[in-house]
Amino acid sequence: MKTLLPSHTFLRLTHPSPQTFLTRISTSTIHIHPNKITPTLLLSPKGRILHELRIHNNTNNSHNVLIECHTHAIKGIRDVIAKYAIREKWELTQEGDAVWNPQGTDPRAEGIGCIEMSTGNTEQMQNGEIEYTMQRYKIGLAQGPEEIPIGIANPLEYNMDIMHASEYSAVCHTQVRHRAD
Repeated sequence: MKTLLPSHTFLRLTHPSPQTFLTRISTSTIHIHPNKITPTLLLSPKGRILHELRIHNNTNNSHNVLIECHTHAIKGIRDVIAKYAIREKWELTQEGDAVWNPQGTDPRAEGIGCIEMSTGNTEQMQNGEIEYTMQRYKIGLAQGPEEIPIGIANPLEYNMDIMHASEYSAVCHTQVRHRAD
């Protein structure tokens, strides 16, 4: 049974080329495939984690992607995008509530289920925050600014490479580009 996750939300990034843009500013190569979730990170110029995101497929429009993130990270994500999309046309809007599906598949780890955007009324849904957190703790998956210190944490300290949120080639490219800015 799906349950509500108040600590998560979905954002819609509208950009002329959202996949290319997100690949430039994050630690993963973003490929949007049907029913595929791509975990990624936004890093500081020193290589510290600013935000962790999951990019979801949006088959309706090639100029949009759905970003799953922690609700407390919305302003920070908006600031990072604004910093690196100065002369580009973009828009970031809050799209919908997040629900946890224990039967779904998360690319970071097996058996944790997945987070999906709600498609209906969530008022009658049970809060699944505690159950989801317990599942994450069982496999050692840190998530959100309460567990991953913003601007301090190194991706390897939190096993982001094992959780498929960090590609070494993308991180090196991102670091060189950030230092040049």
